[in-house]
Amino acid sequence: FPESSMHPYDSYMSASKAMLDEQGQFKQDLLERNMRCWLAMCNQTDTMLGQVWAKAGETGNLENTIVIFTSDHGELHMEHRQHLKNSLFEGSARVPLLVA
Repeated sequence: FPESSMHPYDSYMSASKAMLDEQGQFKQDLLERNMRCWLAMCNQTDTMLGQVWAKAGETGNLENTIVIFTSDHGELHMEHRQHLKNSLFEGSARVPLLVA
């Protein structure tokens, strides 16, 4: 998606986060690094939640333990030609909530 086809706000946010190259195209290597980082953070979160569940089970507290998980923002992952958290599009504003 060339910068020329973007809404001015989208163009500004992409440029301000250094997501575009000199020709106004998204930097593929940066997008891939960001996605790898995001996936690694998801994996780490899954591991840590597993540790909470395991410890609650080991200590006999699983039946009376409540875990609440939420997030402060979502990631757009190229929805609306945007990446990271920089708009109020649903992909950025809607966040997970898990109560278990």
